[in-house]
Amino acid sequence: MEIDKFIKSNGDKKYAYVMLLMIDEKYVSASLVLAESMRKTACLADLVVMIDETISEETINLLKKFYDRIIEIKKIKISNPDRTQKYLITKIEALKLTEYEKVALIDVDSIILDESNKIFEEKTPGIIYSDNTFNTGLVLLEPNKKDYDNIKSISVSNNIKKTFLYVLEKYYTDINKLDSKFLKSNNYTDALGIQYNENKPFIIKSPISIDLRVSWPHFKLWFLYLKNILNDYPDIEKYSCMKDSIELSKYYLASLSRFLLQEREKNKKKLKKRVKDLYNIDTEKDLDYYHLDISKEYDSDELTYLINDYTIKSFVEYLKTKTNLLQDSVYTTVIDIKSLVKMVDDINIIDWILSEYVKIFNNIFVILMINEEGEPRQKITNEMKNNLVFRKEFKISGIILKSIMFNIYQENVYNERIQELSIYNDYTEYRVQLLLYQSVYPLNIEGDNQKIFIFNDTNEKVRLGSVFFNTNTLSRYTKGKMDLVKDNKISRKGIINILKFQTIKKWLYNTYSGNELDNVIVIKSKPFTLLDTNKYNEIEIKKILEKKIKLINIIFSSSKIFKQKTKSYDEVIKNINNPKKYWQYEGIKMYIYKN
Repeated sequence: MEIDKFIKSNGDKKYAYVMLLMIDEKYVSASLVLAESMRKTACLADLVVMIDETISEETINLLKKFYDRIIEIKKIKISNPDRTQKYLITKIEALKLTEYEKVALIDVDSIILDESNKIFEEKTPGIIYSDNTFNTGLVLLEPNKKDYDNIKSISVSNNIKKTFLYVLEKYYTDINKLDSKFLKSNNYTDALGIQYNENKPFIIKSPISIDLRVSWPHFKLWFLYLKNILNDYPDIEKYSCMKDSIELSKYYLASLSRFLLQEREKNKKKLKKRVKDLYNIDTEKDLDYYHLDISKEYDSDELTYLINDYTIKSFVEYLKTKTNLLQDSVYTTVIDIKSLVKMVDDINIIDWILSEYVKIFNNIFVILMINEEGEPRQKITNEMKNNLVFRKEFKISGIILKSIMFNIYQENVYNERIQELSIYNDYTEYRVQLLLYQSVYPLNIEGDNQKIFIFNDTNEKVRLGSVFFNTNTLSRYTKGKMDLVKDNKISRKGIINILKFQTIKKWLYNTYSGNELDNVIVIKSKPFTLLDTNKYNEIEIKKILEKKIKLINIIFSSSKIFKQKTKSYDEVIKNINNPKKYWQYEGIKMYIYKN
Protein backbone atom coordinates (compact mmCIF):
# COMPACT_ATOMS: atom_id res chain seq x y z
CA MET A 1 0.00 0.00 0.00
CA GLU A 2 1.11 3.57 -0.76
CA ILE A 3 0.44 4.50 2.85
CA ASP A 4 3.45 2.45 4.06
CA LYS A 5 5.84 4.73 2.15
CA PHE A 6 4.53 7.94 3.65
CA ILE A 7 3.51 7.12 7.22
CA LYS A 8 5.74 5.57 9.88
CA SER A 9 4.51 2.57 11.86
CA ASN A 10 3.82 4.80 14.91
CA GLY A 11 1.56 7.03 12.78
CA ASP A 12 3.94 9.95 12.29
CA LYS A 13 3.87 11.45 8.78
CA LYS A 14 7.20 11.64 6.96
CA TYR A 15 6.26 14.72 4.97
CA ALA A 16 4.19 17.89 5.25
CA TYR A 17 2.59 20.54 3.11
CA VAL A 18 3.11 23.90 4.79
CA MET A 19 1.00 27.02 4.16
CA LEU A 20 1.35 30.54 5.54
CA LEU A 21 -1.58 32.72 6.67
CA MET A 22 -0.57 36.19 7.82
CA ILE A 23 -1.27 39.94 7.83
CA ASP A 24 -5.07 39.55 7.58
CA GLU A 25 -7.80 36.93 7.10
CA LYS A 26 -8.81 37.49 3.48
CA TYR A 27 -6.98 34.30 2.44
CA VAL A 28 -8.68 32.03 5.02
CA SER A 29 -11.28 30.70 2.57
CA ALA A 30 -8.43 29.95 0.13
CA SER A 31 -6.62 27.94 2.82
CA LEU A 32 -9.75 25.83 3.44
CA VAL A 33 -10.25 25.15 -0.27
CA LEU A 34 -6.57 24.20 -0.62
CA ALA A 35 -6.87 21.72 2.27
CA GLU A 36 -10.13 20.32 0.87
CA SER A 37 -8.54 19.79 -2.55
CA MET A 38 -5.63 17.89 -1.00
CA ARG A 39 -7.89 15.63 1.08
CA LYS A 40 -9.77 14.67 -2.10
CA THR A 41 -6.53 13.42 -3.67
CA ALA A 42 -5.69 10.99 -0.82
CA CYS A 43 -2.90 13.19 0.53
CA LEU A 44 -0.67 11.23 2.95
CA ALA A 45 1.29 14.21 4.25
CA ASP A 46 0.45 16.39 7.23
CA LEU A 47 -1.27 19.65 6.35
CA VAL A 48 0.37 22.41 8.39
CA VAL A 49 -0.65 26.06 8.46
CA MET A 50 1.62 28.70 9.98
CA ILE A 51 -0.25 31.75 11.29
CA ASP A 52 0.68 35.11 12.76
CA GLU A 53 -0.97 37.17 15.49
CA THR A 54 -3.57 38.67 13.12
CA ILE A 55 -5.47 35.36 12.85
CA SER A 56 -8.34 35.35 15.34
CA GLU A 57 -9.24 32.60 17.81
CA GLU A 58 -12.49 32.07 15.92
CA THR A 59 -10.56 31.46 12.69
CA ILE A 60 -8.10 29.14 14.43
CA ASN A 61 -11.06 27.00 15.54
CA LEU A 62 -12.21 26.91 11.92
CA LEU A 63 -8.76 25.86 10.67
CA LYS A 64 -8.77 22.94 13.12
CA LYS A 65 -11.46 21.29 11.00
CA PHE A 66 -9.04 21.13 8.04
CA TYR A 67 -5.41 21.29 9.19
CA ASP A 68 -3.42 18.68 11.10
CA ARG A 69 -1.26 21.30 12.77
CA ILE A 70 -1.63 25.03 13.36
CA ILE A 71 1.63 26.74 14.32
CA GLU A 72 1.80 30.35 15.47
CA ILE A 73 4.95 32.12 14.27
CA LYS A 74 6.46 35.60 14.35
CA LYS A 75 6.79 37.33 10.98
CA ILE A 76 10.29 37.93 9.60
CA LYS A 77 10.56 41.35 8.02
CA ILE A 78 12.86 42.59 5.26
CA SER A 79 13.11 46.07 3.73
CA ASN A 80 10.98 45.43 0.66
CA PRO A 81 8.26 48.13 0.46
CA ASP A 82 5.62 45.71 -0.83
CA ARG A 83 3.14 44.82 1.96
CA THR A 84 3.34 41.08 1.26
CA GLN A 85 6.88 40.67 -0.11
CA LYS A 86 8.48 42.21 2.95
CA TYR A 87 7.13 39.34 5.07
CA LEU A 88 7.26 36.48 2.55
CA ILE A 89 10.62 35.31 3.85
CA THR A 90 8.63 34.12 6.89
CA LYS A 91 8.04 30.93 4.88
CA ILE A 92 11.48 29.72 6.04
CA GLU A 93 9.91 29.06 9.47
CA ALA A 94 8.99 25.70 7.88
CA LEU A 95 12.71 24.78 7.99
CA LYS A 96 12.38 24.43 11.76
CA LEU A 97 9.94 21.48 11.31
CA THR A 98 12.74 18.91 11.55
CA GLU A 99 10.31 16.14 12.51
CA TYR A 100 9.58 15.87 8.76
CA GLU A 101 11.98 14.54 6.13
CA LYS A 102 10.69 17.03 3.54
CA VAL A 103 8.27 19.95 3.55
CA ALA A 104 6.45 21.40 0.54
CA LEU A 105 5.81 25.13 1.00
CA ILE A 106 2.72 25.99 -1.03
CA ASP A 107 0.92 29.30 -1.44
CA VAL A 108 -2.63 29.29 -0.08
CA ASP A 109 -4.07 30.70 -3.32
CA SER A 110 -3.60 27.26 -4.88
CA ILE A 111 -5.44 23.96 -5.21
CA ILE A 112 -4.09 20.46 -5.78
CA LEU A 113 -5.85 18.41 -8.45
CA ASP A 114 -4.02 15.08 -8.38
CA GLU A 115 -0.93 13.15 -7.19
CA SER A 116 -0.54 15.23 -4.01
CA ASN A 117 2.06 12.77 -2.70
CA LYS A 118 4.25 12.78 -5.83
CA ILE A 119 6.07 16.01 -4.98
CA PHE A 120 7.82 14.27 -2.06
CA GLU A 121 9.55 11.88 -4.46
CA GLU A 122 11.51 14.85 -5.84
CA LYS A 123 15.00 15.92 -4.75
CA THR A 124 15.44 18.90 -2.40
CA PRO A 125 15.80 21.82 -2.66
CA GLY A 126 13.24 22.06 -5.43
CA ILE A 127 11.31 25.00 -6.90
CA ILE A 128 8.70 25.08 -9.67
CA TYR A 129 10.37 26.03 -12.97
CA SER A 130 8.32 27.48 -15.82
CA ASP A 131 9.07 29.77 -18.77
CA ASN A 132 12.78 29.91 -17.81
CA THR A 133 12.10 31.19 -14.32
CA PHE A 134 11.48 29.84 -10.84
CA ASN A 135 8.08 30.20 -9.12
CA THR A 136 8.06 30.05 -5.31
CA GLY A 137 4.37 29.12 -5.23
CA LEU A 138 5.64 25.58 -4.49
CA VAL A 139 9.04 24.99 -2.88
CA LEU A 140 10.35 21.61 -1.63
CA LEU A 141 12.88 21.75 1.20
CA GLU A 142 14.52 19.49 3.77
CA PRO A 143 13.98 21.01 7.22
CA ASN A 144 17.25 21.94 8.86
CA LYS A 145 17.79 24.39 11.72
CA LYS A 146 21.21 25.43 10.42
CA ASP A 147 19.73 26.31 7.01
CA TYR A 148 17.03 28.29 8.78
CA ASP A 149 19.55 30.33 10.79
CA ASN A 150 21.75 31.00 7.75
CA ILE A 151 18.87 32.05 5.45
CA LYS A 152 17.39 34.28 8.15
CA SER A 153 20.79 35.89 8.67
CA ILE A 154 21.16 36.58 4.93
CA SER A 155 17.66 38.06 4.78
CA VAL A 156 17.73 40.28 7.82
CA SER A 157 21.32 41.40 8.40
CA ASN A 158 22.06 42.51 4.83
CA ASN A 159 19.00 44.74 4.56
CA ILE A 160 17.95 42.88 1.40
CA LYS A 161 14.97 44.24 -0.50
CA LYS A 162 14.84 41.33 -2.90
CA THR A 163 12.20 38.61 -2.93
CA PHE A 164 11.97 35.22 -1.23
CA LEU A 165 13.22 33.68 -4.49
CA TYR A 166 16.35 35.81 -4.47
CA VAL A 167 17.24 34.59 -0.98
CA LEU A 168 16.71 30.92 -1.92
CA GLU A 169 18.84 31.24 -5.05
CA LYS A 170 21.57 32.98 -3.08
CA TYR A 171 21.70 30.26 -0.41
CA TYR A 172 21.08 27.02 -2.33
CA THR A 173 23.62 26.31 -5.07
CA ASP A 174 21.95 23.30 -6.73
CA ILE A 175 18.20 23.85 -7.04
CA ASN A 176 16.09 21.08 -8.57
CA LYS A 177 13.87 22.53 -11.30
CA LEU A 178 10.48 21.03 -10.50
CA ASP A 179 8.16 20.32 -13.42
CA SER A 180 5.65 23.16 -13.86
CA LYS A 181 2.79 20.61 -13.92
CA PHE A 182 3.06 20.40 -10.11
CA LEU A 183 1.61 23.93 -9.92
CA LYS A 184 0.54 25.76 -13.06
CA SER A 185 -0.51 29.41 -13.03
CA ASN A 186 -4.20 29.99 -13.79
CA ASN A 187 -4.41 26.87 -15.94
CA TYR A 188 -5.31 23.28 -15.14
CA THR A 189 -4.65 21.57 -18.47
CA ASP A 190 -2.46 18.54 -17.62
CA ALA A 191 -1.75 20.14 -14.23
CA LEU A 192 -1.39 18.48 -10.83
CA GLY A 193 -2.12 21.82 -9.18
CA ILE A 194 -3.19 25.39 -9.93
CA GLN A 195 -2.03 28.67 -8.47
CA TYR A 196 -4.36 31.64 -8.86
CA ASN A 197 -1.74 34.31 -9.44
CA GLU A 198 -3.23 37.55 -10.73
CA ASN A 199 -6.97 37.00 -10.34
CA LYS A 200 -8.19 35.34 -7.16
CA PRO A 201 -11.58 33.58 -7.18
CA PHE A 202 -12.17 34.49 -3.53
CA ILE A 203 -11.54 38.26 -3.83
CA ILE A 204 -14.62 40.37 -4.64
CA LYS A 205 -12.79 43.45 -5.92
CA SER A 206 -11.43 42.77 -9.39
CA PRO A 207 -11.03 44.65 -12.72
CA ILE A 208 -12.49 41.53 -14.35
CA SER A 209 -16.29 41.44 -14.57
CA ILE A 210 -18.11 38.80 -12.55
CA ASP A 211 -19.74 37.47 -15.75
CA LEU A 212 -16.32 36.70 -17.20
CA ARG A 213 -14.99 35.20 -13.98
CA VAL A 214 -18.01 32.89 -13.72
CA SER A 215 -17.17 31.50 -17.18
CA TRP A 216 -13.58 30.49 -16.30
CA PRO A 217 -13.25 26.71 -15.66
CA HIS A 218 -10.42 27.09 -13.14
CA PHE A 219 -12.60 29.49 -11.10
CA LYS A 220 -15.54 27.08 -11.30
CA LEU A 221 -13.25 24.39 -9.95
CA TRP A 222 -12.33 26.51 -6.93
CA PHE A 223 -15.99 27.15 -6.14
CA LEU A 224 -16.79 23.48 -6.59
CA TYR A 225 -14.48 22.73 -3.66
CA LEU A 226 -16.02 25.59 -1.69
CA LYS A 227 -19.48 24.16 -2.35
CA ASN A 228 -18.37 20.80 -0.91
CA ILE A 229 -17.10 22.57 2.20
CA LEU A 230 -20.34 24.51 2.69
CA ASN A 231 -22.37 21.30 2.28
CA ASP A 232 -20.26 19.45 4.86
CA TYR A 233 -19.93 22.36 7.28
CA PRO A 234 -23.04 24.58 6.99
CA ASP A 235 -22.10 26.49 10.14
CA ILE A 236 -19.09 27.95 8.31
CA GLU A 237 -21.38 30.64 6.95
CA LYS A 238 -21.29 32.36 10.34
CA TYR A 239 -17.52 33.07 10.13
CA SER A 240 -16.76 36.64 9.08
CA CYS A 241 -13.61 35.56 7.22
CA MET A 242 -15.80 33.54 4.81
CA LYS A 243 -18.23 36.35 3.97
CA ASP A 244 -16.74 37.44 0.60
CA SER A 245 -16.24 33.90 -0.73
CA ILE A 246 -19.76 32.86 0.20
CA GLU A 247 -21.18 35.98 -1.44
CA LEU A 248 -19.21 35.24 -4.63
CA SER A 249 -20.29 31.59 -4.63
CA LYS A 250 -23.89 32.62 -5.33
CA TYR A 251 -22.89 33.66 -8.86
CA TYR A 252 -21.58 30.15 -9.58
CA LEU A 253 -24.56 28.08 -8.39
CA ALA A 254 -26.25 27.76 -11.79
CA SER A 255 -23.16 26.47 -13.57
CA LEU A 256 -21.66 24.12 -10.96
CA SER A 257 -24.00 21.12 -11.33
CA ARG A 258 -23.12 20.51 -14.97
CA PHE A 259 -19.47 21.33 -14.32
CA LEU A 260 -19.41 18.75 -11.49
CA LEU A 261 -20.64 16.00 -13.83
CA GLN A 262 -17.97 16.90 -16.36
CA GLU A 263 -15.23 16.83 -13.73
CA ARG A 264 -16.41 13.48 -12.32
CA GLU A 265 -16.31 11.87 -15.74
CA LYS A 266 -12.88 13.33 -16.44
CA ASN A 267 -11.44 12.20 -13.10
CA LYS A 268 -12.59 8.55 -13.06
CA LYS A 269 -9.13 7.19 -13.94
CA LYS A 270 -7.50 9.40 -11.31
CA LEU A 271 -9.95 8.22 -8.66
CA LYS A 272 -9.35 4.59 -9.60
CA LYS A 273 -5.61 5.08 -9.06
CA ARG A 274 -6.15 6.74 -5.68
CA VAL A 275 -8.28 3.82 -4.48
CA LYS A 276 -5.66 1.36 -5.78
CA ASP A 277 -2.83 3.23 -4.02
CA LEU A 278 -4.65 3.60 -0.72
CA TYR A 279 -6.62 0.34 -0.47
CA ASN A 280 -4.77 -1.96 -2.86
CA ILE A 281 -8.15 -2.58 -4.52
CA ASP A 282 -8.29 -2.54 -8.30
CA THR A 283 -11.83 -1.58 -9.27
CA GLU A 284 -13.75 0.81 -11.48
CA LYS A 285 -17.00 0.27 -9.62
CA ASP A 286 -18.57 2.69 -7.11
CA LEU A 287 -15.31 4.54 -6.51
CA ASP A 288 -17.01 7.45 -4.73
CA TYR A 289 -17.65 5.27 -1.67
CA TYR A 290 -13.94 4.90 -0.88
CA HIS A 291 -12.90 7.31 1.85
CA LEU A 292 -9.66 9.11 0.93
CA ASP A 293 -9.10 11.39 3.92
CA ILE A 294 -6.61 9.96 6.43
CA SER A 295 -7.16 12.83 8.88
CA LYS A 296 -10.92 12.89 9.40
CA GLU A 297 -13.95 10.61 9.34
CA TYR A 298 -16.55 10.56 6.58
CA ASP A 299 -19.05 13.32 7.33
CA SER A 300 -22.37 12.52 5.72
CA ASP A 301 -25.77 14.00 5.36
CA GLU A 302 -27.82 13.04 8.39
CA LEU A 303 -29.27 9.56 8.63
CA THR A 304 -33.05 9.61 8.40
CA TYR A 305 -35.25 7.90 10.99
CA LEU A 306 -38.95 8.07 10.18
CA ILE A 307 -42.08 7.35 12.23
CA ASN A 308 -45.74 8.07 11.42
CA ASP A 309 -45.77 11.34 13.33
CA TYR A 310 -43.53 12.75 15.99
CA THR A 311 -45.69 12.08 19.05
CA ILE A 312 -44.89 9.87 22.03
CA LYS A 313 -47.72 7.49 21.07
CA SER A 314 -46.34 7.08 17.58
CA PHE A 315 -42.86 6.57 19.05
CA VAL A 316 -44.09 3.75 21.30
CA GLU A 317 -45.80 2.06 18.34
CA TYR A 318 -42.53 2.37 16.42
CA LEU A 319 -40.63 0.69 19.27
CA LYS A 320 -43.17 -2.14 19.43
CA THR A 321 -42.56 -2.96 15.76
CA LYS A 322 -38.90 -3.51 16.57
CA THR A 323 -39.15 -5.60 19.74
CA ASN A 324 -41.58 -7.72 21.75
CA LEU A 325 -40.32 -6.19 24.99
CA LEU A 326 -42.92 -3.39 24.90
CA GLN A 327 -46.06 -5.23 23.90
CA ASP A 328 -47.84 -4.71 27.23
CA SER A 329 -50.91 -2.53 26.70
CA VAL A 330 -49.88 -0.31 29.63
CA TYR A 331 -47.34 1.36 27.36
CA THR A 332 -50.16 2.89 25.34
CA THR A 333 -50.93 5.15 28.31
CA VAL A 334 -47.60 6.99 28.36
CA ILE A 335 -47.79 10.77 28.07
CA ASP A 336 -44.11 11.57 27.55
CA ILE A 337 -40.66 9.99 27.45
CA LYS A 338 -40.21 10.42 31.21
CA SER A 339 -43.28 8.32 31.99
CA LEU A 340 -42.21 5.69 29.45
CA VAL A 341 -38.78 5.33 31.02
CA LYS A 342 -40.32 4.98 34.50
CA MET A 343 -42.35 1.98 33.30
CA VAL A 344 -39.21 0.02 32.36
CA ASP A 345 -37.10 -1.84 34.94
CA ASP A 346 -34.28 -3.13 32.71
CA ILE A 347 -31.51 -0.51 32.28
CA ASN A 348 -30.52 -2.04 28.92
CA ILE A 349 -34.03 -1.50 27.58
CA ILE A 350 -34.13 2.04 28.99
CA ASP A 351 -30.86 2.80 27.20
CA TRP A 352 -32.19 1.34 23.97
CA ILE A 353 -35.38 3.43 24.19
CA LEU A 354 -33.36 6.60 24.80
CA SER A 355 -30.92 5.86 21.97
CA GLU A 356 -33.90 5.54 19.61
CA TYR A 357 -35.51 8.67 21.04
CA VAL A 358 -32.51 11.01 20.65
CA LYS A 359 -31.83 10.05 17.03
CA ILE A 360 -35.48 10.27 15.88
CA PHE A 361 -36.51 13.57 17.50
CA ASN A 362 -34.74 16.67 16.17
CA ASN A 363 -35.76 18.79 19.16
CA ILE A 364 -33.74 16.64 21.56
CA PHE A 365 -30.36 18.04 22.63
CA VAL A 366 -27.80 15.93 24.45
CA ILE A 367 -25.30 17.67 26.70
CA LEU A 368 -22.19 16.13 28.20
CA MET A 369 -20.71 17.93 31.20
CA ILE A 370 -17.30 16.72 32.34
CA ASN A 371 -15.74 17.45 35.75
CA GLU A 372 -12.98 16.07 37.89
CA GLU A 373 -14.03 14.56 41.18
CA GLY A 374 -14.52 17.38 43.67
CA GLU A 375 -14.73 20.07 41.01
CA PRO A 376 -17.91 22.20 41.17
CA ARG A 377 -20.57 21.16 38.66
CA GLN A 378 -21.70 23.55 35.95
CA LYS A 379 -24.88 25.42 36.84
CA ILE A 380 -28.10 24.61 35.04
CA THR A 381 -30.67 27.36 34.55
CA ASN A 382 -34.28 26.95 35.70
CA GLU A 383 -35.42 27.01 32.07
CA MET A 384 -33.12 24.10 31.31
CA LYS A 385 -34.34 22.21 34.37
CA ASN A 386 -37.91 22.51 33.12
CA ASN A 387 -36.90 21.01 29.75
CA LEU A 388 -34.81 18.19 31.20
CA VAL A 389 -35.97 14.80 29.92
CA PHE A 390 -33.37 12.46 31.38
CA ARG A 391 -30.15 12.57 33.35
CA LYS A 392 -27.46 9.93 33.58
CA GLU A 393 -24.08 10.02 35.30
CA PHE A 394 -20.87 8.04 34.83
CA LYS A 395 -17.45 7.90 36.45
CA ILE A 396 -14.80 7.37 33.78
CA SER A 397 -10.98 7.47 33.85
CA GLY A 398 -9.25 10.04 31.65
CA ILE A 399 -7.75 7.48 29.29
CA ILE A 400 -11.19 5.93 28.59
CA LEU A 401 -12.86 9.35 28.36
CA LYS A 402 -10.39 10.47 25.69
CA SER A 403 -11.11 7.39 23.57
CA ILE A 404 -14.86 7.94 23.82
CA MET A 405 -14.74 11.67 23.06
CA PHE A 406 -12.35 11.13 20.16
CA ASN A 407 -14.98 8.90 18.55
CA ILE A 408 -18.18 10.81 19.25
CA TYR A 409 -17.08 14.47 18.90
CA GLN A 410 -15.71 14.61 15.37
CA GLU A 411 -15.58 18.38 14.82
CA ASN A 412 -11.86 18.60 14.01
CA VAL A 413 -9.18 16.55 12.28
CA TYR A 414 -7.66 13.67 14.25
CA ASN A 415 -4.48 15.42 15.37
CA GLU A 416 -6.23 18.59 16.57
CA ARG A 417 -8.77 16.45 18.42
CA ILE A 418 -6.00 14.49 20.13
CA GLN A 419 -4.34 17.74 21.25
CA GLU A 420 -7.60 19.13 22.63
CA LEU A 421 -8.33 15.93 24.56
CA SER A 422 -4.85 15.93 26.11
CA ILE A 423 -6.26 18.23 28.85
CA TYR A 424 -7.71 15.06 30.42
CA ASN A 425 -5.24 13.19 32.59
CA ASP A 426 -5.15 9.45 31.81
CA TYR A 427 -5.29 8.40 35.46
CA THR A 428 -7.75 10.97 36.81
CA GLU A 429 -11.33 9.91 37.36
CA TYR A 430 -13.93 12.19 35.77
CA ARG A 431 -17.61 12.60 36.46
CA VAL A 432 -19.57 12.73 33.20
CA GLN A 433 -23.15 13.98 33.29
CA LEU A 434 -25.33 13.13 30.32
CA LEU A 435 -28.37 15.41 30.07
CA LEU A 436 -31.24 15.11 27.59
CA TYR A 437 -33.18 18.27 26.86
CA GLN A 438 -36.24 18.87 24.76
CA SER A 439 -36.22 22.32 23.19
CA VAL A 440 -37.28 23.99 19.96
CA TYR A 441 -34.43 26.50 20.31
CA PRO A 442 -30.68 25.81 20.10
CA LEU A 443 -29.14 25.49 23.54
CA ASN A 444 -26.30 27.77 24.52
CA ILE A 445 -24.55 27.13 27.81
CA GLU A 446 -21.88 29.38 29.26
CA GLY A 447 -18.77 27.56 30.42
CA ASP A 448 -15.55 25.85 29.43
CA ASN A 449 -16.11 24.45 25.92
CA GLN A 450 -13.55 21.76 26.65
CA LYS A 451 -15.81 20.43 29.41
CA ILE A 452 -19.27 21.05 27.94
CA PHE A 453 -20.32 19.36 24.70
CA ILE A 454 -23.70 19.88 23.01
CA PHE A 455 -25.06 17.37 20.49
CA ASN A 456 -28.04 18.03 18.23
CA ASP A 457 -26.99 16.79 14.78
CA THR A 458 -28.53 13.34 14.19
CA ASN A 459 -25.25 11.65 13.33
CA GLU A 460 -23.62 13.10 16.45
CA LYS A 461 -26.45 11.72 18.57
CA VAL A 462 -26.16 8.34 16.83
CA ARG A 463 -22.46 8.19 17.76
CA LEU A 464 -23.17 9.28 21.32
CA GLY A 465 -26.02 6.81 21.72
CA SER A 466 -23.82 4.00 20.39
CA VAL A 467 -21.57 4.48 23.44
CA PHE A 468 -23.53 5.93 26.35
CA PHE A 469 -26.80 4.11 25.62
CA ASN A 470 -25.25 0.70 25.01
CA THR A 471 -23.73 -1.10 28.00
CA ASN A 472 -21.77 -3.49 25.77
CA THR A 473 -20.09 -0.67 23.86
CA LEU A 474 -19.21 1.20 27.05
CA SER A 475 -17.77 -2.03 28.45
CA ARG A 476 -15.51 -2.39 25.39
CA TYR A 477 -14.14 1.10 26.01
CA THR A 478 -13.50 0.44 29.70
CA LYS A 479 -11.65 -2.77 28.78
CA GLY A 480 -9.40 -0.88 26.36
CA LYS A 481 -10.74 -2.63 23.24
CA MET A 482 -11.61 0.65 21.50
CA ASP A 483 -8.42 2.59 22.18
CA LEU A 484 -7.35 4.05 18.82
CA VAL A 485 -5.15 6.76 20.34
CA LYS A 486 -2.00 5.70 22.19
CA ASP A 487 0.67 8.13 23.37
CA ASN A 488 -1.31 10.89 21.65
CA LYS A 489 -0.95 9.21 18.26
CA ILE A 490 -2.86 6.90 15.95
CA SER A 491 -0.59 4.17 14.57
CA ARG A 492 -0.32 3.46 10.85
CA LYS A 493 -2.32 0.28 11.39
CA GLY A 494 -4.95 2.30 13.25
CA ILE A 495 -5.16 4.84 10.41
CA ILE A 496 -5.67 2.01 7.89
CA ASN A 497 -8.41 0.43 10.03
CA ILE A 498 -10.23 3.75 10.44
CA LEU A 499 -9.94 4.40 6.72
CA LYS A 500 -11.53 1.05 5.84
CA PHE A 501 -14.30 1.43 8.41
CA GLN A 502 -15.14 4.92 7.16
CA THR A 503 -15.54 3.53 3.63
CA ILE A 504 -17.87 0.81 4.94
CA LYS A 505 -19.79 3.44 6.95
CA LYS A 506 -20.03 5.68 3.89
CA TRP A 507 -21.50 2.81 1.87
CA LEU A 508 -23.96 1.87 4.63
CA TYR A 509 -25.09 5.45 5.29
CA ASN A 510 -25.72 6.02 1.58
CA THR A 511 -27.38 2.64 0.96
CA TYR A 512 -29.75 2.45 3.93
CA SER A 513 -32.04 4.83 5.77
CA GLY A 514 -31.61 4.96 9.54
CA ASN A 515 -34.61 2.64 9.98
CA GLU A 516 -33.15 0.11 7.55
CA LEU A 517 -29.68 0.32 9.10
CA ASP A 518 -31.22 -0.75 12.43
CA ASN A 519 -32.01 -4.08 10.74
CA VAL A 520 -28.43 -4.68 9.60
CA ILE A 521 -25.79 -6.20 11.85
CA VAL A 522 -22.12 -7.12 11.46
CA ILE A 523 -21.60 -10.84 12.07
CA LYS A 524 -17.93 -11.13 11.06
CA SER A 525 -15.07 -8.65 10.93
CA LYS A 526 -12.74 -10.71 8.69
CA PRO A 527 -14.02 -10.64 6.06
CA PHE A 528 -16.41 -7.84 7.01
CA THR A 529 -19.80 -9.57 6.72
CA LEU A 530 -23.24 -8.02 7.17
CA LEU A 531 -26.51 -9.77 7.92
CA ASP A 532 -29.34 -7.73 6.43
CA THR A 533 -32.74 -8.65 7.93
CA ASN A 534 -34.80 -6.06 6.02
CA LYS A 535 -37.66 -7.40 3.89
CA TYR A 536 -36.78 -7.19 0.19
CA ASN A 537 -37.82 -8.69 -3.10
CA GLU A 538 -35.14 -10.19 -5.34
CA ILE A 539 -34.95 -7.08 -7.54
CA GLU A 540 -34.19 -4.87 -4.51
CA ILE A 541 -31.49 -7.31 -3.35
CA LYS A 542 -29.94 -7.31 -6.80
CA LYS A 543 -29.73 -3.50 -6.77
CA ILE A 544 -27.93 -3.50 -3.43
CA LEU A 545 -25.48 -6.18 -4.58
CA GLU A 546 -24.77 -4.31 -7.80
CA LYS A 547 -23.35 -1.37 -5.89
CA LYS A 548 -21.68 -3.38 -3.10
CA ILE A 549 -18.07 -2.40 -2.47
CA LYS A 550 -15.28 -4.99 -2.28
CA LEU A 551 -14.62 -4.51 1.43
CA ILE A 552 -17.87 -6.21 2.50
CA ASN A 553 -19.97 -9.34 2.10
CA ILE A 554 -23.74 -9.35 2.67
CA ILE A 555 -26.19 -12.10 3.63
CA PHE A 556 -29.88 -11.30 3.10
CA SER A 557 -32.20 -13.17 5.47
CA SER A 558 -35.26 -12.51 3.26
CA SER A 559 -33.72 -14.10 0.14
CA LYS A 560 -34.12 -17.72 -0.92
CA ILE A 561 -30.63 -17.58 -2.40
CA PHE A 562 -29.16 -17.07 1.09
CA LYS A 563 -31.52 -19.50 2.84
CA GLN A 564 -28.82 -22.05 3.66
CA LYS A 565 -26.43 -19.45 5.05
CA THR A 566 -29.19 -17.73 7.02
CA LYS A 567 -30.05 -20.90 8.97
CA SER A 568 -26.89 -20.60 11.05
CA TYR A 569 -27.84 -17.05 12.03
CA ASP A 570 -31.35 -17.63 13.41
CA GLU A 571 -30.24 -16.49 16.87
CA VAL A 572 -28.81 -13.26 15.43
CA ILE A 573 -32.01 -12.50 13.51
CA LYS A 574 -34.07 -13.12 16.62
CA ASN A 575 -31.96 -10.66 18.64
CA ILE A 576 -31.35 -7.97 16.02
CA ASN A 577 -32.98 -5.37 18.33
CA ASN A 578 -31.98 -6.85 21.66
CA PRO A 579 -29.40 -4.40 23.08
CA LYS A 580 -27.92 -7.12 25.30
CA LYS A 581 -26.76 -8.98 22.19
CA TYR A 582 -24.82 -6.33 20.27
CA TRP A 583 -22.48 -3.39 20.64
CA GLN A 584 -22.37 -0.41 18.30
CA TYR A 585 -19.89 1.79 16.50
CA GLU A 586 -21.24 4.98 14.92
CA GLY A 587 -24.73 3.47 14.74
CA ILE A 588 -23.58 0.19 13.17
CA LYS A 589 -24.47 -2.93 15.15
CA MET A 590 -21.88 -5.63 15.91
CA TYR A 591 -23.22 -8.94 17.15
CA ILE A 592 -21.81 -10.48 20.34
CA TYR A 593 -21.29 -14.23 20.20
CA LYS A 594 -21.20 -16.30 23.36
CA ASN A 595 -17.77 -17.54 24.38
